[in-house]
Amino acid sequence: MTLTEQGKREQGKERRRRRILDAAAQLVESDGLHALTMRRLSETAGVSYATVYNLVGSKEDVLVALLRAGLEDLGAQLTAVASRDPLDRARALVAGVVDHFVTRPALYRALVQAVHDPAAGTRGVPIRRRTIALYEASIRDAMDQRLLRDDLDPHVLGLHVTLAVNGVIRRWAAGEMHAAGFRAEADYALRVSLLGVATPSTRTKLLAEARACERTLSRPDHRAA
Repeated sequence: MTLTEQGKREQGKERRRRRILDAAAQLVESDGLHALTMRRLSETAGVSYATVYNLVGSKEDVLVALLRAGLEDLGAQLTAVASRDPLDRARALVAGVVDHFVTRPALYRALVQAVHDPAAGTRGVPIRRRTIALYEASIRDAMDQRLLRDDLDPHVLGLHVTLAVNGVIRRWAAGEMHAAGFRAEADYALRVSLLGVATPSTRTKLLAEARACERTLSRPDHRAA
């Protein structure tokens, strides 16, 4: 097989994989998780039953792949954003994650709950690794630019921010808050996480932003969906 033929074959696989994920999203969004059977998925995507397993995997793998694909697209967009302030990239990542989920609540609430179910095991780990890396890069650059002190390990701090924001995502997925509350909680998690290593000028700005989040969160209409 020539390199050209091999390239076309891989492109064909990726198109079929994308079709499978699009079909899975359609089924979950319109009829719920119970509608996503492997047979229905293969019929909706127009591929064989075996192709679904070969290109994506089991039902649990399909759910994780749906979440991961969206966050990878978001990560690529943020990587391409030119900003002299690395903390703006961290803010943009939180905003992008929230926007990504709230645009399709029926789909993503179901996906988040399914992926965080104990039955999903460690399949969701690659999603966390991607977001940890994005936060870590922003934090490391902020330390280099003296916007944050280097008292703490940027990787561990990036992990902490990821886990904090993920906790908010799970609460939103469980129906505990509206979109505005979701955004304020996620923004608050980032600001509070960074306050411990903030320089004086950065601390003033982060505190102002955190207090704005608190004003939103104090409104009862943002506490439950």
